[in-house]
Amino acid sequence: MIEAALAAQLAGLLAPFLPKLMDTAAAAGTKVLESVAGKAGEAAWNKAVRVWNILRPEVEKEPEVAGAIQDVAQNAEDPDAKVALAWQLKKLTVPRETLAELQKIVAESKSEIRITTADRGGVAIGGSVSGGTITAGYHETSKKSEP
Repeated sequence: MIEAALAAQLAGLLAPFLPKLMDTAAAAGTKVLESVAGKAGEAAWNKAVRVWNILRPEVEKEPEVAGAIQDVAQNAEDPDAKVALAWQLKKLTVPRETLAELQKIVAESKSEIRITTADRGGVAIGGSVSGGTITAGYHETSKKSEP
């Protein structure tokens, strides 16, 4: 079985590219692919292809997983479809070597440098944040001086 965190990362990596990977010609899928192509670039596409080539034989053995893949390919922007895909990916039984290769690809994605800026009280996060407090906006602290 694939761990939940890895399954979610794989779903997130594959989702923008599944319309192309699955040869889905749906208008929504094409729109998503066009927007992703400019943002994600060739490196992300290559990672998605590597993941897909590894998972495809396993996916073809499991109709539920194949259905979730198809749902995301047709509705790539739907967060519920991505969650369902991650849930189904967890159920895949893959050899240790395959699991190690998938973890390696995801780790490569995590090590990429991202530069994000935020202005006017915004918050920019280039990865993930958990277990903390994020305060946004302008906060004025006034100190009254006593005579």
